[in-house]
Amino acid sequence: MSGRIDFHHHIFPPWVNKAKTSEDVGFRTPPENLPWNPEISVRAMDRLGIDLAVLSYPAGMPGGPACAENRAATRRYNEYAARICADHPGRFAFFACTPNLFDAQGAQGPSKDSVPSHPVTYAGSIEEIRFAMDELKASGVSLPSLYGSGPDASEGLVLSRRASAKWIEEYIGDDIFDTVWEELDRRS
Repeated sequence: MSGRIDFHHHIFPPWVNKAKTSEDVGFRTPPENLPWNPEISVRAMDRLGIDLAVLSYPAGMPGGPACAENRAATRRYNEYAARICADHPGRFAFFACTPNLFDAQGAQGPSKDSVPSHPVTYAGSIEEIRFAMDELKASGVSLPSLYGSGPDASEGLVLSRRASAKWIEEYIGDDIFDTVWEELDRRS
């Protein structure tokens, strides 16, 4: 083969309705690619001369507020990607997804009434990064560029250095996420 690597290879686990997900964002997936499975990707990779695909989930997957269910869903997604890699050695690697980055209190989840002092340790996210990279052997982590979406945000509660907790948008480069970056930097 050519030594080509596809660094942007989205995957869709069997419990996600790929056709509906695509339709919701105005995209039509070719019918021969539905439902998605690793063998569809391997056939396309072989046809295109791609040796290795680095799997990742589209931004927002698994989605949801910072809570135990979000952490469990993230674990399920990461274990699914790791299983694909194990079943197809040398063909796939993966970037782990993280629970909602506003998951500041691990198993208890954040509280609108408690605003920890900065810096916040995003326990659920840090724990999943460590598990995915150390145990599942993820090649990296995929992070959306923006968290939150205004007063009706369901993604998470910003718990930061601010005087009060409020629903706002935060870019991944904001210093409230320093502990996430520190964990990733520690691995470089």
